Amino acid sequence: MTVLLHNRSCYSILGSTITVEKLVSFARESGYQAIGLADAGNLFAGCQFIRRCAAEGIKPVLGMEVSVLIEERRYPFIIYPRNSEGYLELLHLTSQMKSEDGCITSEQLKSLSSDCLIVIGYLNGWLTHLIITGQKERLEKTVCALPENYYLALPPRNNNMEFLSYRETIIPLSGKHNVRLLPMKLALYADAKEYEGYQAMQAIKYQTTISDDQLVFNADAALLSPKKAEEQYSADELRETDRFASLIDLKIDSIHSGLPVISGENNTDSKIYLRQLCIAGLQKRLNGKDDPVYRRRLDYELQIITSMNFENYFLIVYDIILQARKQDINIGPGRGSAVGSLVAWCLGITHIDPIRYGLYFERFLNPERAKMPDIDIDIPDASRQDIIYYCRQRYGADRVAHIITFSSLAARAVLRDVSAALGMQEGNVEMIMRSLGNSTGRSLMENYRSNASFSRLIKSSDENIRLFRIALMLEGLPRNISTHASGIVISDRAIADTVPVISVSDNLTTQYAMEYLESFGLIKFDFLGLRNLSTITEISKSIDPGRRNLDILKIPLNDKATYDLLCRVDTNGIFQLEAEAMKNVTAKLQPRSLEELAIVMALGRPGSSAYIDQYVINRDNPSSITYLHEDFREILSSTCGIVIYQEQVMQIAQKIGGFSLGKANLLREAISKKKAENIEALKNDFYSGALSRGYSSKVVDESYQLILKFAGYGFNKSHAMAYALIAYQLAYFKANHPLHFYCAILNSVLGNNEKTNVYIRECRGRNIEIRVPDVNFSSTSFIIKDDAIIFPLNAIKGISSSLAEKIIAEREQKGAYADFMDFYQRFCALEKDSKYLESLIRGCALDGFNESHTTMLNGITSLQKYVQAATSAASGQISLDFDLIDDKPELDRYADNRDQLLNDQFSFLGVYLDTLPTEDFRKNYPHSLLANDIAGFRGDLEAVVIVNSVKQHRTRTGEQMAFVSCMDESGYVDLAVMPREYQRYSPMLKKGIIIYVRGRKDERNSVRVNELKLIRG
Repeated sequence: MTVLLHNRSCYSILGSTITVEKLVSFARESGYQAIGLADAGNLFAGCQFIRRCAAEGIKPVLGMEVSVLIEERRYPFIIYPRNSEGYLELLHLTSQMKSEDGCITSEQLKSLSSDCLIVIGYLNGWLTHLIITGQKERLEKTVCALPENYYLALPPRNNNMEFLSYRETIIPLSGKHNVRLLPMKLALYADAKEYEGYQAMQAIKYQTTISDDQLVFNADAALLSPKKAEEQYSADELRETDRFASLIDLKIDSIHSGLPVISGENNTDSKIYLRQLCIAGLQKRLNGKDDPVYRRRLDYELQIITSMNFENYFLIVYDIILQARKQDINIGPGRGSAVGSLVAWCLGITHIDPIRYGLYFERFLNPERAKMPDIDIDIPDASRQDIIYYCRQRYGADRVAHIITFSSLAARAVLRDVSAALGMQEGNVEMIMRSLGNSTGRSLMENYRSNASFSRLIKSSDENIRLFRIALMLEGLPRNISTHASGIVISDRAIADTVPVISVSDNLTTQYAMEYLESFGLIKFDFLGLRNLSTITEISKSIDPGRRNLDILKIPLNDKATYDLLCRVDTNGIFQLEAEAMKNVTAKLQPRSLEELAIVMALGRPGSSAYIDQYVINRDNPSSITYLHEDFREILSSTCGIVIYQEQVMQIAQKIGGFSLGKANLLREAISKKKAENIEALKNDFYSGALSRGYSSKVVDESYQLILKFAGYGFNKSHAMAYALIAYQLAYFKANHPLHFYCAILNSVLGNNEKTNVYIRECRGRNIEIRVPDVNFSSTSFIIKDDAIIFPLNAIKGISSSLAEKIIAEREQKGAYADFMDFYQRFCALEKDSKYLESLIRGCALDGFNESHTTMLNGITSLQKYVQAATSAASGQISLDFDLIDDKPELDRYADNRDQLLNDQFSFLGVYLDTLPTEDFRKNYPHSLLANDIAGFRGDLEAVVIVNSVKQHRTRTGEQMAFVSCMDESGYVDLAVMPREYQRYSPMLKKGIIIYVRGRKDERNSVRVNELKLIRG
């Protein structure tokens, strides 16, 4: 038999179009019993390849192509591990690579044992170099000295003169020195049809076009069919590939790591230590009281956790969170199903009492199915790296790793990339991109079939057809490597002893993606950076810098001012409640407790939202509630007869079908994940169990239908409760400490002018003063001074954080800036370019000097001459000495134009702080409505607004329209400019203009435009 050994997959990033699935399927369909994979410089696809081969009954021959540095030049070698020992050597080698291109030294190559089979490549290879340069003696000496585990790659016999010359030299030389030859024809694409895709991929990789004569394409790199292989190699040569594959017996399933073992004092066993911590934690939570309900639940959970040997997982999470609290890092109250664990609550991992709120441990950890626990840890986004650094220090830098992810050539990206590779006209490409509209998540073919405008454009020219054909070939292939947004793995040994690793952005990273790691005993810990927690931390420290009195976990959960704020839907800046849909739910439900706020979280989700109105009717009129059976009353009374939570689905299965909670969760999970076989088996169990418990067939049928209906989209109550608590904490601060809340929330959206405007308008409504930037007071973030919030310097357009820091450092080192002249003199030593001074003036940062903007701007020219006169050069150093100048220039004073000041404020700060020009212009339009009034209005209306942004959009028929975000002195309003109106008004629509709008508002959030008139451009 023949084995194709030298195949690269698409995980040789932008170097091959062959997917692992395609490679293995090709082997099966071609009758090959084994197939090789050797990607360039990585093992990204290694586990996936081995698993796929096993599923298809194909023997995997896994290798890795490396570049070996010999005499300061790189040459290709391919390393194939024979067994698990060789595989571990290869893993260790990956950890020693200093770059992503897989370069190693000749010493590292020589250090590999005979458990690795090493093939010397011929394409730009070491021996090829010796042949071309005529070093015959050295060539023979090199071949003669090769160990038994070395092979010489053999090119095909074709018309390539370089290959012919190589074969003529190497074949007799290998026979003379008994070194084996190995057919190694490189494959980079599946067949000739993919050659264009491969060409485009190369152009994308090198950011050029396929017509670039600097690119070199391999025009003969398709996968070889058995017939083609026999044409290019002799039968004896091909038999050598089979013999080579027979030497390989690679099994990676036996390679396994585990979690670090955490012991208590005096080396106490982990299981005992966990119990001790939980008992102490429960006593603290219950203020020393003994409650048998809590004690029984704790014993039950600990028995399950320790029987599954998960004690060290909980201890590691406990250790990490304990360290975070020592570092004054505000870890979230919990998230997801882990909030249902009493053990997690006792350990301080979560902060929602699962018994008080009716949360189930089985929703988190199911005793009827062995599955690793998954505790997600919410961390302030600014502190996430601190936690990872601690883990490296605590468990070992080589035992903590990020998890690799691959960004792919998705529909939009691949069209742009391929069009650039083909050198297409930008206008044509933009037209195609606009025709896609907001079709994120849909594939190219889905767009082609469902979007008439897109398909019409594709079919309109041969060039577009070619673009689409090539883009289809490349869609979904990996484009870049990155790291998982939240996941890291922690091991009891070096990660490189278990899976291959790579350095990504200087972080140790697994080469295998997340879905393959658990089978090696590498357990993922999710550290999720949450901006809202950073905001809560900032507010807490701002209110009480010493953190002596304010503990966010001890604020009252029944604060009237907080619930009043929520009920009037004053929820901008509140976690999970800012979106219009969630505001609508909040307005209808009027939450007055944490449980009711959790219901808002749950009913605001797709699917559940259909029951909002019924919930309100049932809550306000309890007599309207009906139950399928009286046994449902206990389960659904807390949610007014509506199934809202997944936990309620579990309760129904437990109460009616006689299921354990663990089995009930298996049913819920099977339905939500549409696992038909599991559903059918559990359905039968449910029916037989319910009937045997005396329920009628009608009740059993209706109960099961209810489970089917809600298991698919019912919300996790544990998650809802945890997120309700975070939302409540922010709402508490907004209601009780608005000054500190707004300062922190403005920092969280620094750089987002639209959000900044929203919060500044709210501040004005609460009489919170927002001051312009000031070089004598501002920082690089919003700060509070004298009960006012001051803009940061780096919020000014054109002023970078580094320049702002220089201005602040100068102020802190040498004192406040006395006046404009003093600032100018000192600023010139920091920055010579006057454009930055102009930005500071127009951005209001020098207003404290009581000079008009016009005065300062007009004075720059005379001051520049003054600086030039004070500049001296000595010993090659430029210095300023203003004592050399007798007369300081006098500034000519000018008055400012109010409209120009407002325009500068908006242009350089992105906001209007003092007033909005719409207030003045509105006087001419007495029937115009304010944005705040428009929100709840239905019917024809008029408005005077400022345009914040214009977003073009294609309708389903391919016509151009736009969504326009606007504001006035009261708030924000969105306009929908339909195709006919857009064609008429598009030339005027630009950011910053003031317009009169006549339109209509129905149940949608936006105003449909009938007429626009430019008031000020």
